[in-house]
Amino acid sequence: MASNARLAWSRLALWACLAAAVANALLIASAYLRLRTEQSLSVQVEALRENLAALSQLQDSRRSQLESEVAEAEDRVQTAEAALPSVGTALDIFRLGFALAEEDDIVVLSVRRASSEVRETSIGPVEVTTHRVEASGGLAACMSYLGSLEALGPGLGVSGVSIQPEPGQCSMDVLTLGRTP
Repeated sequence: MASNARLAWSRLALWACLAAAVANALLIASAYLRLRTEQSLSVQVEALRENLAALSQLQDSRRSQLESEVAEAEDRVQTAEAALPSVGTALDIFRLGFALAEEDDIVVLSVRRASSEVRETSIGPVEVTTHRVEASGGLAACMSYLGSLEALGPGLGVSGVSIQPEPGQCSMDVLTLGRTP
């Protein structure tokens, strides 16, 4: 009976050792899987950090590029605003029309204000005033007069031109632009 009891204890110890070996194997496998996962995540984290750094650099580059484009656009707007006379000092079409007529050997028959409207533009509200100018002279004189009006530059435009060579008359719409206060 002593040998049966020793054998039972030996078997029990053997089963306990086997259970401990299986538990150790599971713990070692679990630790190995954790180590592999940690290494994999470490590589992914490093790749993500590199991507984040590259993205931040691109974002900073794009931001500075956009800021420079905005500054250029603001400069263009300021230049355009500076080129327009204010409404209070808009071009005196009557004075200009008669002064240029003398130079171009043409007789101004009438200058009348046709319309005025405020238009919304990229630089803000701009008042557009249209004057109807009618003059008498030869074809060459009308063409020269029209060229003289167009050459006056920013803040003035010519449209709706009608030249009748037979009676030697011409008419046109002269548009002035002015910033509203």
